[in-house]
Amino acid sequence: MPFPTRPAQTRVKHEILDQYSGAWAGIIINGIKKQRVAKRLGFTLELIYVEGFAGFGRYRGDNDQPGDLTPIWGSPVIALQRLESASISERGGGINVRVTGILVDQNDQGQIEELEMNLRAAGIETPIARLTNASDIRKGRVNLISGDFRDHVNGIVNSLQPKDFLLAFLDPYGESMRMDSLTKILGREKTDSIVLFPTARVDRLGGSVTKIKPSGQLDTRDVSNIRRIDNLYGNNQWQQIANDHEKQREEREAAYVDLYRNRVKAIDEGLWVKNIALRFPEIDREAYSLLLTTRDADGGMRMNDVLRRAEARKHWSAWEDREARLRSEEKEMGLGNLFPDLPRTAPPTAESRGFADKDVIPSILEVVSPGDNLMYKTLLGRLCDTAYIPKEINSALRSLKREQQFAFDHLRNSSTIRRLR
Repeated sequence: MPFPTRPAQTRVKHEILDQYSGAWAGIIINGIKKQRVAKRLGFTLELIYVEGFAGFGRYRGDNDQPGDLTPIWGSPVIALQRLESASISERGGGINVRVTGILVDQNDQGQIEELEMNLRAAGIETPIARLTNASDIRKGRVNLISGDFRDHVNGIVNSLQPKDFLLAFLDPYGESMRMDSLTKILGREKTDSIVLFPTARVDRLGGSVTKIKPSGQLDTRDVSNIRRIDNLYGNNQWQQIANDHEKQREEREAAYVDLYRNRVKAIDEGLWVKNIALRFPEIDREAYSLLLTTRDADGGMRMNDVLRRAEARKHWSAWEDREARLRSEEKEMGLGNLFPDLPRTAPPTAESRGFADKDVIPSILEVVSPGDNLMYKTLLGRLCDTAYIPKEINSALRSLKREQQFAFDHLRNSSTIRRLR
């Protein structure tokens, strides 16, 4: 199978998935350990990973290393390896953790057969089974399902119990996820997700709205484009953005992402939604946005940490791909270079941004009123829509304590903090 090489934007997605899936499992396991239910005889913690467009599970090297053909594992392998690692670490003294995979894709290019082989080659321990119907999903195995993920959403959701913890990775490669399908998944209480939003594609297809004539007539393709984006959002509010002729492309795309993020947040008032734009070096623009959702304050803070580092890394990944492409073009044209190791373009200057106490303190004071008593984890939840991480929040709280504005003994999830004035 001539597997594709892995481009910069996919490397960033995989780094986010790798870091967050491991953190997600750790947060859940540590939280469950403190609950009475974990001490019940026969208790099993269910960690379930769902991927809607799983692909082959493997890449033929990275774009920035064209001569290196070392296999690169795809998202299904990355996530399952992380969850299995968390499960193994709990054996012999911890709680019983069972890992389940539900991986779906069309099989028009033999994706399912190749995916099974790659899962085995990568050393996935969980038993693997191929299915044709989601009704046959079983816990404790990797369920490989052929077909369009959107056709299997109901069956997948129905296979889950309320106590099951779910991490869903929905990366439809240009196909739009209907909002009603997304709602069925993200509407589950114990669900975290990573969702790809095709920003550039929405802007391109959304242009069909501007072709509506006074008679209201459109050709078949334009009607299909409008219906697809209506389904993506679950309504037609996006058409106001498309019809705003004063907006430049970048402004429209930012507005499309903001509207979609708000639509996802509206699925459940308990959802926190984070997003990061992914840059495609081939077209030198941010063509996709990756949305991460959670209901857990610890998860939200971990997302902040993961995305902050990914924000800086994405610029370097795009630059590395661009450099590799320029060197390849020089070689194809037979051009020699006296300084082959020098960069062809200026490297990025992006760094992971941190926040000082003076940046964080106003946000804390905004969400905690004088005289309030609240748990530390509750405060983290109130700050989940910011970009701060616990280290920065803790530093700001200690500054407020020194100024005798706050009182607390410790900064742990169950600790109580009080605003004095």
